[in-house]
Amino acid sequence: MPRHLRDRDPKKLHLITCRTRRARIWLIPSKDINELIGGIIARYQERHEIELFAYSFLGNHYHQLARAPKENLARYAEDINKQLALRIDRYYGRTGTLWSRRYADQPTITETDEEQGWLYVTTNATKHGLVPHPRQWPGLHSWEHCQTGKDREFRFTHWDSFNQAKRTAPPSRPVHLSDHQTKHILRISALPQYAHLSWEERNGILLPLAEERIEELHLEREKEGKGYLGRKNILIQVPGSLPHKVSRSPQPSCYSKSPEAKAQYRAEQRAKREAYTEASYRFRSGEYNVEFPEYTYRPPLHHQPKPNSPPQHAPPS
Repeated sequence: MPRHLRDRDPKKLHLITCRTRRARIWLIPSKDINELIGGIIARYQERHEIELFAYSFLGNHYHQLARAPKENLARYAEDINKQLALRIDRYYGRTGTLWSRRYADQPTITETDEEQGWLYVTTNATKHGLVPHPRQWPGLHSWEHCQTGKDREFRFTHWDSFNQAKRTAPPSRPVHLSDHQTKHILRISALPQYAHLSWEERNGILLPLAEERIEELHLEREKEGKGYLGRKNILIQVPGSLPHKVSRSPQPSCYSKSPEAKAQYRAEQRAKREAYTEASYRFRSGEYNVEFPEYTYRPPLHHQPKPNSPPQHAPPS
């Protein structure tokens, strides 16, 4: 199956998801891990000017609801995943691949879907049976951040400059890690449909919806005879351990609760894919001024089409 086309539309909110390889638990909450993740997110949110509406980092995966006004969401996600892999490896002294595959990117379709995406990310720790309420999750998440709307400050450690300083500094001059750290502000944005309201007015709408969703999740787990792992057990998990159960399902091309909206989106994507394949073949054949569908990425030029190969058989990007 061809990959979904990445969508650079600066007006859309995207649900970004990434899971560790074999769903191993490497993002175990702690003061150090929370600061590590927060520093990365804050630094690259600043660098790429990303609007972040909700985020949740669980033991083996994360979700972010985000928008990229500069059409650079892919660069943001790439930097986040690269830095998380490098720094988690360093922290645990591990090697090998951290992520199971490239990140999933699901654009939301309607304002209702944006709201549902916010609820999904915000209540994710409860949905997965980790804690009864999101505020009890000890990892990095946006429950209180969304409530208060206040910026959060994190530190980002520049290990390359720190190690270089240690190698070159004379023995008489100590090298301090704090001299190689920068502070960054992690900002939370209001959902576009509520941006004109005050934080109190927004919370008056969203928090009751979140509490209602949490109650629904409680009832579902109660019917299934399931409880919650709990904060204490979460904190004593063994790094790299496997969860008891992993749910896997195909990743939809968009995030929507409306069957009609999803069907329309899939039809639009099929048409876009056909136009993209044609444009890609022509572009890689040397027609560099060919127009691609709006908000799609051009393919790398080192992938040349086969001689005499018809456009419809050009390899998907």
